[in-house]
Amino acid sequence: MVLSLPTIKKTVQRTVKSINNTFFDIDNYAHECAAISELSRRLEDLTGIYWINGADVFTYQLRESCGEIIYETTDRAALINELKIQLKAVK
Repeated sequence: MVLSLPTIKKTVQRTVKSINNTFFDIDNYAHECAAISELSRRLEDLTGIYWINGADVFTYQLRESCGEIIYETTDRAALINELKIQLKAVK
């Protein structure tokens, strides 16, 4: 089977696009993790409220220092938003 140049070019372009999307997803994940870390550190310093993973790696919980769960989600962006809301409430 002989591959034509247009077929090879199209395959390479799809592969490059897929790799770019993967790196974008990794970069986005890293930024979200950094935001969670910074916001949660500030919130814990001010109020004692901290975040942990719940029953699995994809569940996030905000807990009071006594261990009571006050917020739970599986969405990192929602957790970041809730951390911001909690910080605004303290200020």
